[in-house]
Amino acid sequence: MPKAYAQDKHYGGFTQGVLAFLYRRLRELPSAEWREVLQRAREEAFDALEIVGIALGMALVAWILSQPGGGAHVRPLPLLYIAHFVAAIPLLAAILSPILLRRTRRGIEREIRRQRP
Repeated sequence: MPKAYAQDKHYGGFTQGVLAFLYRRLRELPSAEWREVLQRAREEAFDALEIVGIALGMALVAWILSQPGGGAHVRPLPLLYIAHFVAAIPLLAAILSPILLRRTRRGIEREIRRQRP
């Protein structure tokens, strides 16, 4: 079993497997370093493409939620706002998660290059 998959005190087996799946380059590092590397990778600044993607993703979710739904005119306004808020959470997660993954992967690449000149 590779060293990266060995369960340690930092991450449980399931979490470690998910992280190894999402961030494949993370396997190149000892699992004891994953927490620090991920923390530094997540501090990576967004590049221009990611900023544009976030803005477009938020605009898309706002547009989707602004479309009239069945019976929206009958519901009380506070209930409609709550429903939109609840619907926005999974939509934002589905649309913006790839952008956050991309930024973290770039950060991991930077950390690996920094550790291995």
